[in-house]
Amino acid sequence: MTMDPPGPHGVKDAYCLLNFGDSITTDHISPAGSIHKDSPAAKYLLERGVERKDFNSYGSRRGNDEVMARGTFANIRLLNKLLNGEVGPMTIHIPTGEKLYVFDAATVSYVPLKQGMFLFTAFELFKWQNILHSI
Repeated sequence: MTMDPPGPHGVKDAYCLLNFGDSITTDHISPAGSIHKDSPAAKYLLERGVERKDFNSYGSRRGNDEVMARGTFANIRLLNKLLNGEVGPMTIHIPTGEKLYVFDAATVSYVPLKQGMFLFTAFELFKWQNILHSI
């Protein structure tokens, strides 16, 4: 393992799902806080008969892969540069320009069309993760 990861291979015609710059932490990627009432995770729970008062937190539902998938990038303090300074768990769908939850943009819009996606993030996050994994 080197400190410099290899470049992307074979990425073609992919859309940018998220652009974080230097503002991303693991808490942004996988939040442990409350499940927002309008989020994809909340919708999933409601569809399965869970009442809002019983949503609890992502941390308490970490054993449920469906909730956690919907919680990825669901932090309310997420700063996605595609949103021009707006904070929250949203992104801009390309090519329509529609503002969507990250989960919905990825799974409802891009995956069914086999559309490639990528995200821009800070070098420092991966640098520290690589250092911790090597210890």
